[in-house]
Amino acid sequence: MLSLALRERRVFLVELLPPRTRRVEDFIERAWRQWSPLIDAYSLVDMPLARRRVSPWAVGRLLQDRGMEVLVHFNRTSRNLPRIVGDALGCSVLGLDNLLLLSGDQPDGGDYPGASRVEDVSLEGQIELLRGLEKQTGALTLGAVFDPGRDRELLRARAKLRAGADFIISQPVFEAERIRALGSILPLDRVIVSLACFNSSDQLRRFARVPGIEPPCDFQALEGADDATVEAYTYQRCRRIVEELRSIVLGFCVSGMVKNVRHIAELAELAKQDRKPELEPGESKPAAASAGP
Repeated sequence: MLSLALRERRVFLVELLPPRTRRVEDFIERAWRQWSPLIDAYSLVDMPLARRRVSPWAVGRLLQDRGMEVLVHFNRTSRNLPRIVGDALGCSVLGLDNLLLLSGDQPDGGDYPGASRVEDVSLEGQIELLRGLEKQTGALTLGAVFDPGRDRELLRARAKLRAGADFIISQPVFEAERIRALGSILPLDRVIVSLACFNSSDQLRRFARVPGIEPPCDFQALEGADDATVEAYTYQRCRRIVEELRSIVLGFCVSGMVKNVRHIAELAELAKQDRKPELEPGESKPAAASAGP
C-alpha cells in the first residue's frame, strides 16, 4: 500500500503511460507482468505533452481491480473548478484515493493545439480544495511535482507542502548532489526522486527537448553511441543516485520511458535496502514535518 510505504519512508513508484486507444488489454497485461511487491504504486500519467491518451482514472480502476496500487495524475489546467470537484469525487467513488496534483502540459504542442488552458485555481488552491473535500471523499493521499533546478519552483514546492501535499515528486534527476543541496530548503523526507535511463541516444535526445529537463553535460558524449552503451551508462547513473540518496529521501519514481523490466526490478530492490522501519504506534509521522519557513 502506498500509505504504508509513505509512513515507512520507503516509496518506490513506476510511471506508466496509459494507452492511446480503448484497447487496454495489452497495457494491463504488461503492467501485471511487471508488478511486484517492491512496487508501491503505478504512477499513471495524464496526457503527457498534451497528447491524447486514455484517462488515468479509467485504467487506474482496471489495474486496481487486478490488485495493483495506483497513483492517478490529476491535471489542473484541463479542468474548470466544478470539474475539479466532480472528478475528485468521482475518483473517490472508484476507490482511487491517491492523486498526484499538477498543472499539466501546455496544449500548444499537443494533439489539439487550439485547446484552451483553464486557470480557475492555483495548484496550491487545488490542494487546499481537495483537502477540504475529505469529509465527502474520505482520506486522500495527495502528491505534487517540482523542478529541482529552478529556484522559483523550490519556493512553490514548499507552498504545495504547506497547502497539504503529502509528498512532492521531482522532475528526473541525473545528479544526486542536486537533491542533497535542497536539504536546507525542502524536507527531503517528503521528496520522491524521479529517475530516467535511456535505451538509445535518439531517445535521450528527444527527452532532452522536454521542458524542464536538463541532462548533465557528460550525456553529450553519448550522442551517436550504440544503444547498449547508452542504456548501460544511464542505468548505472540511476543506480548511483539511488545508492546515494535512499537513506535521506522519501523514495523514488522510475520514469515511464524506462521499459527494461529487469532494470526496474533491480532499482526497486536497491531502493528498499536499509530504509527506516515503519513507525511504532504513537510516534509522529516524518511526512508531517514542516515545509520550511
